[in-house]
Amino acid sequence: MFQLCYRDWQAMVSVLASWMASFQSSMPTMFELSQVEAFLRLHFKQIIQGIVIARRMQLMASTLLDLHTLLEVPIKREKLKSICHMIVLMKVIKSMFRKKELYIIQSLPHLLNLAQADICSWLLMAKDKLQSEISKGSQASKIRILSSFIRGGRDADTSQFDSLSLVSIALKMLQGGGSDMRRLSLLISLDALQSIGYLDFEYSRIKKLISKVATVADFQRIVEEVTDCSFLYWRKEMMRTWFSMIYTDGNKLSWLQYFLDGCADGLWLLKLGNVGEFTLHLHEEEIEDAVKREIIAPLCRDIETDLRLHVHSIHLEGSVRVNPTKTGVTNLSWYLDLKPLRLPFKCIDLKSHVKRYLNSVFYNHSAMSSYDSKIYSDMKHLAELKYGMVLDHHLPVCLDHESEVIEIVHNLPHFSKSYSYNMINQVFIEKISGSQGQKTLRVLGVGSVVNSVTVYGVGIISTASDSVMTFLTQKITDLSDFLQDNVLSFHSLKEFNFGKVESHNLVTRKLPFGENEMWFLERLFSIIIEMGNAIGLLRVLQTGGLRHINSVSQFIPKHTNIKSFAEISHNLGFVDGTVLAGKLMDLAVKNRHQTDEWMKSFPSLLAELSKEIKHGENIFFRDFYLIIPALVLSYVHSTINCKDNNFRRLQSGDYQMTRDDGFMMGAAFILKVMEQEKSYDVLYWLSGANNKLDEAQLSLEETKHREQRKNSLV
Repeated sequence: MFQLCYRDWQAMVSVLASWMASFQSSMPTMFELSQVEAFLRLHFKQIIQGIVIARRMQLMASTLLDLHTLLEVPIKREKLKSICHMIVLMKVIKSMFRKKELYIIQSLPHLLNLAQADICSWLLMAKDKLQSEISKGSQASKIRILSSFIRGGRDADTSQFDSLSLVSIALKMLQGGGSDMRRLSLLISLDALQSIGYLDFEYSRIKKLISKVATVADFQRIVEEVTDCSFLYWRKEMMRTWFSMIYTDGNKLSWLQYFLDGCADGLWLLKLGNVGEFTLHLHEEEIEDAVKREIIAPLCRDIETDLRLHVHSIHLEGSVRVNPTKTGVTNLSWYLDLKPLRLPFKCIDLKSHVKRYLNSVFYNHSAMSSYDSKIYSDMKHLAELKYGMVLDHHLPVCLDHESEVIEIVHNLPHFSKSYSYNMINQVFIEKISGSQGQKTLRVLGVGSVVNSVTVYGVGIISTASDSVMTFLTQKITDLSDFLQDNVLSFHSLKEFNFGKVESHNLVTRKLPFGENEMWFLERLFSIIIEMGNAIGLLRVLQTGGLRHINSVSQFIPKHTNIKSFAEISHNLGFVDGTVLAGKLMDLAVKNRHQTDEWMKSFPSLLAELSKEIKHGENIFFRDFYLIIPALVLSYVHSTINCKDNNFRRLQSGDYQMTRDDGFMMGAAFILKVMEQEKSYDVLYWLSGANNKLDEAQLSLEETKHREQRKNSLV
């Protein structure tokens, strides 16, 4: 039985191929009048033939599935592919009828008139025959028949006249359009004519032609019936297997949309059964999930693997280099060139899903290991070249996307020690040593803050600012404790001649701090830098938050007398969509005013911190301004030594010369909150230092001039 069905299927495929080639051919623009009738008859025959083929395939597919289920016989893969092919071809026939639908409707009156003319020709022949037979009868027989009618006799033979009347009625029904009522009257008259049995005519041929006329007249509904694949709903567990077969066979790519249409016919069956919305949504999710798991997910993985292999063949030594646009296992670009897959409830764009997947993968991998960003950048460009996909350009050509505010806030002590602050560019650059083996530097700037605010909301600025304020308060306490523990060193440096700071024995005192031993000034210097970096972070957070607020609120009115856009839209009688837009506008205005409340100004934050510090007992900060010159000298000398060693560091691969303004920010912050700015200015230390430098430079120039004169005399 199964072998017979599959053998019939092979023969049906060849018949369908010839029908499709014939049905797709368009009507010639120039033809003779005799050719019109031949073409219409051919077109009439093609419509009937297509419907019959679709009906046979529908019956065969449903029968095979039912037999395998009833007999519990497993379906082989090739047989399963044949059933899938039947479903696809049914939807192909439906698609072809839809493409030719307008042309069929335009030619439908001519097709019906031609078929009715054929029926009329047969009935007219029968009518002529009856009339000739009646005319051959004698006048006496006619009078006898007429008198029998008048007397109401029952023995008279009226079959000739009854048959003639029925033929006349049938001809009358064929003179109008092919409506259902006329066809019904025609069939009744022909059945009555056949029951009389007096007239021998082509009853079976006429009956078959009338059936064809009814089919062509109602071809839209009949095509929907014979191409209906709702029986697949009862075999939905096989849906994923069919999708997987279509994906793995690249030659069957064109089947995808047609088979998806067949699976969606189950929704029509459910609606016909008046099921609930939950059951409908459940079947919709099953279809969508099957497409995502068996089509989209493998396609995303295969394209990623293809890009990765081609890019690694360039970067890895010893690998064979190939042309990535011509060499590959399969041509996956065909899948991306497909039109969006249409479902009754949504459209699925394969290219959009693949782009979203690659964007996510490239971003996540480059974020976890930023030194691989070059590889993923090459993969991005290759995807554009080979597959025509323009991916998001969020790969880190500049590493200011590498640091996020949440990550930094959770580890402020490490951040304050490991980053250098540039107050001009408002950016933090990671400090690095050659022993760490890093290939890139992490950067935090205003743009990074804007990105974080876009993701996490403006509330992150308030949270981060509170964390920084807590950190600064703790650092003030640590600095006070440190000065208290080293009060002798502190007083000695205050009273020491600043020109001999480097030779003082207290400067060479070492204090334990973590793994490294720091000098007293260096330890004090590091604490101030950490505080300065925290202040710089506050500035960057404030700037980034304000930039984000400015960008999102540039189209929102700042001052308006309108209390509620939604209420005004409702009062004016606008449609629901306009009222909803008004609600969204009200929400945006409300959020903008809330963000203004969340964003505290930088001076107000410093004022709060200064108020908290003054409440504490920080007596060791009273003369802190006196030690600033020693710290400045230490900072200047360390900077000079760093510049002197540039060449050596460049050769060792450990060269990094970045601007570090954390010390200036920290020192200025302490002087500000302790109100020692005027006391520091009274020292006139900067002017004295400038005079000393000018004298040293003048002395150096005089010495150089004397040496030149001495050399010239020699």
